[in-house]
Amino acid sequence: MQLMGESEDGAKNFFTLAYHVKHSDSFWWFDGMNYPFGEHVMYTDNQPLIAAVLKILNWIFPIADHLTVILPILLLLSFMFGAYFLFKILRSTGGPDWFSILASIGIIFLSPQWMRLKGHYSLTHGIIIPIMLFAAWKFYETRSKRWLVILPILAGFIHPYFLVMLSLFAGCYLLLMMFKNLEFFNVKAWAYTLLIPTIPLVVFQILMWLTDSVSDRPDVPYGYLIYRATLPSVFIPLDLPHGAWFYKNIEGIYRPAQEGSFYVGAFGILSALGGTIAWFFSRKMRFNNTANFAFITLIASLPILFLALGLPFRHWRFEHLLEHAGPLRQFRGIGRFTFVFFYTLNLFAAVSLAYFLNSKSKGALLASIVALLILFSESALFSKEVNELTNSGDDQFAKNVWVDDDYGQFTAILPLPFYHTGSENFRTLEVLPIITSSMALSYASGLPLLSVQMSRTSLSQTLQSISIIGERLEPIESINEAEHWLLMVDKDAVLPEHQKQLITNATFIKDVDEYKLFDLPASTLNKMAKTNAYKATVLINSSYQLNESIILDSEKYLYFNSLDLDSLQNDHAFSGNGAKEFNRINWFPILPRGTYIDSIQSYELSFWLYAGNQHSVNTQIWFWERRGKEELRFQATEVGDHVSAIIGQWALVSFPFTPASKESEFEVLLHRDDAPMKVLIDEILLKPTNFNVHKPGGLNINNRYYQPIE
Repeated sequence: MQLMGESEDGAKNFFTLAYHVKHSDSFWWFDGMNYPFGEHVMYTDNQPLIAAVLKILNWIFPIADHLTVILPILLLLSFMFGAYFLFKILRSTGGPDWFSILASIGIIFLSPQWMRLKGHYSLTHGIIIPIMLFAAWKFYETRSKRWLVILPILAGFIHPYFLVMLSLFAGCYLLLMMFKNLEFFNVKAWAYTLLIPTIPLVVFQILMWLTDSVSDRPDVPYGYLIYRATLPSVFIPLDLPHGAWFYKNIEGIYRPAQEGSFYVGAFGILSALGGTIAWFFSRKMRFNNTANFAFITLIASLPILFLALGLPFRHWRFEHLLEHAGPLRQFRGIGRFTFVFFYTLNLFAAVSLAYFLNSKSKGALLASIVALLILFSESALFSKEVNELTNSGDDQFAKNVWVDDDYGQFTAILPLPFYHTGSENFRTLEVLPIITSSMALSYASGLPLLSVQMSRTSLSQTLQSISIIGERLEPIESINEAEHWLLMVDKDAVLPEHQKQLITNATFIKDVDEYKLFDLPASTLNKMAKTNAYKATVLINSSYQLNESIILDSEKYLYFNSLDLDSLQNDHAFSGNGAKEFNRINWFPILPRGTYIDSIQSYELSFWLYAGNQHSVNTQIWFWERRGKEELRFQATEVGDHVSAIIGQWALVSFPFTPASKESEFEVLLHRDDAPMKVLIDEILLKPTNFNVHKPGGLNINNRYYQPIE
């Protein structure tokens, strides 16, 4: 069996599970990335509850090396049991078993959760929402409450999204049940309605407080209203062949969601619509327990659907409320909340048809058969789509070329090009394929990675990690110089000079496939800092001296602005008394429009940015090159894409470019459209790459400062 998934998401979400099962020493802490810090399991997407069970089993049976087979089987079994619990509810309607079986299977095969096989394995488990619906059904029948509390907690330790969506559903469902039972003035009923959905959230949060010592994770990750569902993605088969009709015939209807389709199916839409009409007009149907229950669950899922659509925050009158949404803002992929609506809509649709089949009329039988044909037709088309997106999954963990090697003399792996996607606010550029290959080496060797491909990583830890791999401007006291790191280098990658320096100072071991392996003593990094500082002292003697705080030299194509003004004094100046603070929702000119360069050679635009504030490093750089009214080049990137060094909490941003014309005019602005935020910058410098400059009052060259800035 092949490991399903694609690209770095599939590899990472398998790697974090497999490494944790085989190598991590703790149930709560994952050791495979972010060396030397590691990471709390909840931020690794490694399905902590399942990982813990597999970890215990691995102590008894050696199963860790067979997870490429075990994980797909677990996911498929999860969908099978999901169908079983849907069948248990449907069967209680009194309709024929053949219909309940077929409807349950068809609904499961159309579940949008299958799309998560592309790599988000923790969100794929098809049993979680059906078993919660079964627990709600048991409450309807017997008033049994405990599973409405237990299931969200357990599901939260597979993925926190399940904790939130199930708790929200439980709260809405219990509120509707209270109104159904006319318990408006029953204090006990109100207590249950409030406590049952709250307890899982509180228990989960307490466990996180007790087990997670990191205090500077990103508070508001990017994308709450970006990764939402859209009405067409929920109600129109945009990704299925017959969805092309809507695209061709209804202008503007093709508005997909960023995270793909959340389509609920024609079976659910048409049958639930018919069932709703019948429910309002048929007193007998309203008194059918299962039909009444299914209708209540459908209504209870609507507020969760509205959240998945970004409501009410998408409306301009309520945009400001998003800033007060609290922990809810941590869940940026809100489109996933449509999973609950998918199951409740299709459950009510199937229950309605099963109810009408009790009449044994030919019309009900014909309608049910047609509905099932529609369901299975769309399920087959959807399964084909899922297969096309997942059948080329990354199975290199099953064919790991590193498994027979011994790397016992090393303490960690440093991959080059280096990658760090983890703080949500601070990332490097994507550098496939070394991401997946380094994970395979890490899993085989048991050595942790200094790099990161996770989420919500500590900002202070992120700055330390980037400083290790960046230009060597100062010694790093936190490094254990006795350690040796395994340097893994992609042969085909184009590396920056400071990463090439690491290779120069390492000892070659061997070639494996497309990679070179080296022995890099950790002490080398601090030796490089001393060497670079010595080179800087030599260069200063022959470099151009920046005597003024603002310099614009059109002959040398030099622009310098130290922003060192008394009016700009603040506690976070990088060099001198002042730094520029601005609101990034406005447009701040790093390089003002009208900067002309009539020489085609390479240039570097650099500046220092205070990275100690959450989100500051995802500020965007907007770059234009124009010739008269003609736009020759435009580029919009994030500051984090261009960070080349870290000193304390300040990041050196290096933006190299080469003019396309001798008559070019340049403009570079800092900006971002999100909520307003103050950003601090200092020491802006534009210069030809081969032209050296320095500023008096410290050891610095070309905006690189080789001494700590107090």
